[in-house]
Amino acid sequence: MKRIVVLILAVTLMVMIVSCGKKENDTPKTTEETSVVSKEIKTEEPSTTEAEKVDEVTENVTPEVPDSAPEKNDIKWEYTELDDGTISLYAYETEEIPEIMEVPSTVDGKTVTEISKLFLNEENVKKVILPETLTHIGVEAFRGSVSIEEVEINSAIEVINARAFYECSGIRSLTFTDGLKKIDDAGICMNKGLEELHVPGSLEMSADDLGHAIILLPETTIYAPSGSVWETYAHNVGYSFAAE
Repeated sequence: MKRIVVLILAVTLMVMIVSCGKKENDTPKTTEETSVVSKEIKTEEPSTTEAEKVDEVTENVTPEVPDSAPEKNDIKWEYTELDDGTISLYAYETEEIPEIMEVPSTVDGKTVTEISKLFLNEENVKKVILPETLTHIGVEAFRGSVSIEEVEINSAIEVINARAFYECSGIRSLTFTDGLKKIDDAGICMNKGLEELHVPGSLEMSADDLGHAIILLPETTIYAPSGSVWETYAHNVGYSFAAE
């Protein structure tokens, strides 16, 4: 009987030992241990605010343009120096020819007082703006131009040289202000399409001299002061005249 009791006690003790061992191994991890593991696994990502800041910086960055980069429409002017130190422009060079060409009043610090052959046989420019410093429209300045429709004259032109406006097919009107004194041979000649020629009474030429300087087509009307040499010339040759 004692043996049976001892055996039962021994079995009970073993069951208790095994049970305790399982409880110790199955004890769940604490909150702190779980947090540590979670931190180790989690990958840090930039916050939305940080990402937005990066985008803002990228958008605000402006690419730098070297100061030495040439402008696309820069025009190089060719000229000759006159006896009085001023210059006469005779050619231009540019990568892209503009429809409206403004002739400068100075080039390389020198005053522009004349143009000659500058728009000879011009096929691209439609309007020319002349500077206030100009006093001479030189030899063949506009001869044979086919594209030019308008010439804006902003100064008192004194002299129109030979063949300055010769066989220009696009110009519809020319206006010269008071101060014009002389027009050389064929200075304004055979300009098909020229409808109006506005000239002052300051011309220092006779009607006979004008016969060599001016040859107009029937569609052209001369606008000049009444009683001027222009009126006499128009009546002698049979050109249309209107006083202004």
